[in-house]
Amino acid sequence: MIDTIAFRIPYSEGLVKQVYRSGSNITINYDPSHRVVNYKYLQSNESFGSFSRSINLFISGNMIKLEFSVPKYIFGHNVFMVYPEELEMVLYSLWSDLCRVYKADFPTPDKWTLLRLDICYNWKLPSQELAQETLNVLKKFSFPYKKTKMVYPTSVMFLGGRNHSFKFYLKQPEYYKHDFKVLKSNPITIKTAYNMFSVSSGVLRFEATLRSGFLESKFHNSAKTYHIFTNSDIITKLLKEFVSMSVNSLDTKFMSIDKGRQLLQKNYNPVKARMLLRFWVDLTTLDKDLFDFYYGDMDRSTIYRRKKDLQTAGLGSYLSFSTDDFKDCLDFSVPSVNCTNPPLLSVPAEAGAGESDFLTDNYKLDDFEFL
Repeated sequence: MIDTIAFRIPYSEGLVKQVYRSGSNITINYDPSHRVVNYKYLQSNESFGSFSRSINLFISGNMIKLEFSVPKYIFGHNVFMVYPEELEMVLYSLWSDLCRVYKADFPTPDKWTLLRLDICYNWKLPSQELAQETLNVLKKFSFPYKKTKMVYPTSVMFLGGRNHSFKFYLKQPEYYKHDFKVLKSNPITIKTAYNMFSVSSGVLRFEATLRSGFLESKFHNSAKTYHIFTNSDIITKLLKEFVSMSVNSLDTKFMSIDKGRQLLQKNYNPVKARMLLRFWVDLTTLDKDLFDFYYGDMDRSTIYRRKKDLQTAGLGSYLSFSTDDFKDCLDFSVPSVNCTNPPLLSVPAEAGAGESDFLTDNYKLDDFEFL
């Protein structure tokens, strides 16, 4: 659920000198038109984490920026998810590594300022073919407030604006292109590389990149540090909101036409059920431009009422894929029993059910406004 995360680390001349003296490889990004150095990019000669993944620092002016993938630091890949209640122990493990590798006195993570947070969810489907067909349905939707949709064979991205972006994609081809090659190149992790290639088959992933502007608008000063994002309830609610918006606020189940007809006939008279069935198939299979062409003369309030009727009956998205693995419907709720993994790391007993004492005392889910 937590993927890439970026922080601003408090700057000091002493810390920077310590980092430079560590013998890291330094790459300077230079802007020739303005004759200025944009940033210095440091790559340590040593590696971090359980699977020897590198962690990079960017130094620009009086800012030190740290950016890394939390699951890749732990697992060497992000086929598995790292859960919010596991974040704090990961950050303190990384802090210890930073101090060791760079031979420097880094401030502790509670002093770091959050710049970016990527949250995600991985659903495990019965087959790669079914995952592809489900993605093909998602490609037809448009995300509210996002003007740009970029469609590729194995992914769809919703862009526009500087505060956040969203995407769905098939995990296996992305894993093969990146993490598989890295893990395969190391004799110690070559078995893991092939094992995870098998596990990644059928995995459909949703990912939201949230930048500081969005985080501060929703969580105010609480978004300046990582603490609030160790609360599973908050991350889960964000994911639910985003996934629901991406499927036109329908139910997060993908279902056959027989299942859709059954739900409509259960809730409405035969005439209305047939009308809504046709509308539902068009809504979830036509591209937005084609749907607008067919229904452009219909009053917006009528379209809104029909969507509400579909929600009331519990309809999700129409999936025409035919397979023995696909019975009535696929559940893409968050959390889901169809996810790639439950929480994997040990959580101290005193942290309670997914919340630390700090969160319990200071943050309540209802304190914040969601979309």
